Amino acid sequence: MEILEKIKTLEIGVDFITNEDLAGFIKAKKDIGDLDDLKNELTEYFEDSINEDVIYYSVAIDYLKENDPSLKDSLALAVELGYTLDNINSEVLASLLKTQKNQKEFEDFLESDAVEEIFNLFYKKS
Repeated sequence: MEILEKIKTLEIGVDFITNEDLAGFIKAKKDIGDLDDLKNELTEYFEDSINEDVIYYSVAIDYLKENDPSLKDSLALAVELGYTLDNINSEVLASLLKTQKNQKEFEDFLESDAVEEIFNLFYKKS
């Protein structure tokens, strides 16, 4: 069975990582020593995907409307990260919120059974 077919059997649970992305990672990373090494390599490989820019006013407004209609969470996050009123807009707020959501999903993925299954399928030395 090829890598992609094996990956399709796993529940990844991360919106921004496709089965094809994960198969590409596995093909690129041949020498993984242990489960912690796999988690570190996954984090490094998908780091750019976690940070997501929401562009266009209408897309940002729709995202905020659906995920933070009161703007309480996104504004709190912006303040926590040092943003001020002169550098906040809907795209910034939506991007911060989306990135935070992606980070949480990715952290949950790293602690899931799927990562251990990936290790056992592709890297465990029997």
